[in-house]
Amino acid sequence: MAMDPTSLLTQATTQQAQGAYADGLAARALKAQQATAGGQQDLKKTKNAAQQFEGFFVGQMMEYMMADLHPDPTFGGGQAEETWRSMLNQEYGKEVAKSGKLGIADKVMKSMLQAQEGRNAAAKKLSADQTTAPDQTSAVLPQAAATAVGSLAKATKLNVTA
Repeated sequence: MAMDPTSLLTQATTQQAQGAYADGLAARALKAQQATAGGQQDLKKTKNAAQQFEGFFVGQMMEYMMADLHPDPTFGGGQAEETWRSMLNQEYGKEVAKSGKLGIADKVMKSMLQAQEGRNAAAKKLSADQTTAPDQTSAVLPQAAATAVGSLAKATKLNVTA
């Protein structure tokens, strides 16, 4: 059974179009998956940064609290204790931050996410304004040219009509 060359061409074109459509869908799905994964990674990074901030804050707070404590010279004191106490306070701060009992990291994370959302919304609005704003240069340029010609004509006392 011989096939018509036109029907073969139509069939091949249809298959190519279907393949291209499927490739486009796959590409969009991959981009959506990457955006979701990227969003989750960004959320993890934000949470980690907020937790580190809380750990540092609590560690510094403990430094000030411990500054007025004077250890018993029999079992402590000296430069070594001062050095190690600072490190110990920072580790205490990290552990308090991991527990989440103070809630500082949650508040910081919420503020960071709101700032990011505001920045993203502003960027979207700016790009939307730039793409939807009518091109006003086409209306402004002839008007400016007419004004310039009129000013030049007055300055040179020529009779020019714009």
